[in-house]
Amino acid sequence: MNRFIKKIVAVATVFTVLSFVGGSAFALTAEELQVSINSLLTQLAGLQAQLAALGGGTGVVGCTISSFASNLSQGSTGEEVKCLQKVLNSDLATKVADSGAGSPGYETTYFGPLTFAAVVKFQDKYAATILTPLGLTAGTGFVGAATRSKLNTMLGGGVTPPTGCTSDAQCTTGYMCSAAVCVLRPVGGKEGSIAATIAATPASGAIIFTNQADISANAVNVKATNSPVTVNRVDLNFNLRPWLYFAKISIYDGATLAGSKDITQSNTTEITVATSYTVRVEGLNILIADGETKVITAKLTGAAALPAGVTTQAVITDFLTNAIRGTDGAGISQYAPAANLATRTITATTGDAAVIEVSTAAVNPSVARPAQVGETATTYDIPLLAVSLKAKYNGAVLRGLRFDTSASTTLDNIVAGYKLYDGDTNIASTSTEVGGISTRFDGLSLAIAKDQTKTIWLKADVLSTTAHYAEGEWASTSLAAASATNEVEAEDVTTYAGTAITGSRAQGQAVYFYTISPTLALGSVSIAADPPIAPSSSYSANASIQIKITPLGADIYIPVASSTAASSGILASSQNETGSTTLTQSFSTTDADLAPSGYNWVVRLGETKTFTVTGVLRNLDVYYNVFERLLLTNIKWSTTDISLNDATNTWDWGLTNFKTPEVFLNANT
Repeated sequence: MNRFIKKIVAVATVFTVLSFVGGSAFALTAEELQVSINSLLTQLAGLQAQLAALGGGTGVVGCTISSFASNLSQGSTGEEVKCLQKVLNSDLATKVADSGAGSPGYETTYFGPLTFAAVVKFQDKYAATILTPLGLTAGTGFVGAATRSKLNTMLGGGVTPPTGCTSDAQCTTGYMCSAAVCVLRPVGGKEGSIAATIAATPASGAIIFTNQADISANAVNVKATNSPVTVNRVDLNFNLRPWLYFAKISIYDGATLAGSKDITQSNTTEITVATSYTVRVEGLNILIADGETKVITAKLTGAAALPAGVTTQAVITDFLTNAIRGTDGAGISQYAPAANLATRTITATTGDAAVIEVSTAAVNPSVARPAQVGETATTYDIPLLAVSLKAKYNGAVLRGLRFDTSASTTLDNIVAGYKLYDGDTNIASTSTEVGGISTRFDGLSLAIAKDQTKTIWLKADVLSTTAHYAEGEWASTSLAAASATNEVEAEDVTTYAGTAITGSRAQGQAVYFYTISPTLALGSVSIAADPPIAPSSSYSANASIQIKITPLGADIYIPVASSTAASSGILASSQNETGSTTLTQSFSTTDADLAPSGYNWVVRLGETKTFTVTGVLRNLDVYYNVFERLLLTNIKWSTTDISLNDATNTWDWGLTNFKTPEVFLNANT
């Protein structure tokens, strides 16, 4: 032992001399000097590793701590981090860095990305001791109890806290005995409490395949009050025998694994035969500070195989009363929740069963829009909604779709029929509506290959305006996905079993049916504080929006601006976070004709005219600064030259993109 210590001291001494003597004193170049230093550092690291392997005594030079008592992760600081880097640097296989901050002799008190990567290497090297008992196969970069135990044996100043205990004396410094397990001792020394509420994610509908690992099944928000609390036990309840569908449960503190347990019949508690089973994970050390809320997530690993004859099974999970146990600063056990929390459903399925993932297609229009329809004849194939259907894990055959719809009037008065298109190919047609609010397509036979995405268009044949409805009526369509299984029906291409449906609601935008209407395009926008040279004193801004208008079907008449903004055919408003503002609006155009009456601008069919709305935005509030913008709110128009303020149509939808950027306005002090 002394032989190694003498060698370390000798190498360290040479290193110290080289660190303070300039390269010119030895007639070495800077590059040659660095090579020498690196060689000595390598020898030092190797000798430290040999000493640590012998056991007994301190195997790391320069550590100021006797043991690692705290969990460490990226972002941690302090002497424990510096000693961690020294231990890592004592082994060439786990060295933090070759040079610079974190390298041997230049260890720091900050746990950054380089330290994280070195910890992963350390955990992988000692996987049998650190990872395997936790059910892990790769390093996590988080320095928890198992990693600290191994570090302490190398440091020579600590041992693993016993997994079982009968008194605090059997636990190492920083730990206490709670329910026969050594757990982190919360700092505070007073009685506290915990409260638990169901977390928003994961929601019901998760899919877990056979042998698939760590799929979030349920999660709970746990808050500590009046004292830090260490959560050391979590119970998860299942409505079916869990060992038939899952192989393991893992409990996570945020993104960090806190503990895991194999799910077997022997370690599952049967509460009620066939309907209620609990799996308990103990030995956790999730420290929650006073006033802090942590998300504790239960993740499941799929069983190697499902029961004979079962390809898909929905399982309900929940946290029952007192499912979470923690220990406060006074050493008293605290429990939560006070009542059963909301349930979450996770569906176990075989690994090759197809799943259909639903979403709104990228080509679907993002805002409400007009559509030109015939005045005396039906107009065919007006696009309503584009849906993406992706087959995952195996090929599938689409068998049925149901679309939810809403409209300004009964859809029977607007739509003659609906059609489904696979790209440009018509695959189904129907005029059937269910209760006036939905449209079904049954008997479909659309094949979707594994990992293929189909874009399905819903289109409508719209009746003539004069015969059936008033001009300007509209329809909006959506396709619901995960919320109702009967809205998307598909079969696995291999087994013909029904597929699971995941994803999100595919939402269409309103379509307004007109024989004559304008179409809009944004020209340009601008906004600037006044005066721009002294923004600190600005409480007003000048803004403008240019709109390009093209008629659809016939000439369009737009009321001219007058002394009141309400009579203008194009209106804008201000938008801010808080406070009070006023908008002084003006309207101008240099690219449109004035109708003979003098009441309206006219845009002729086949032309595109540019209109400009300008506004002076003023912050009148003496207390609040604001971020302000100008945005278009509506356009009034008619199909004939009628009196001022008598415009027959108002377009106040689909204008979300017609706005300026925001500008900062100071309070009017």
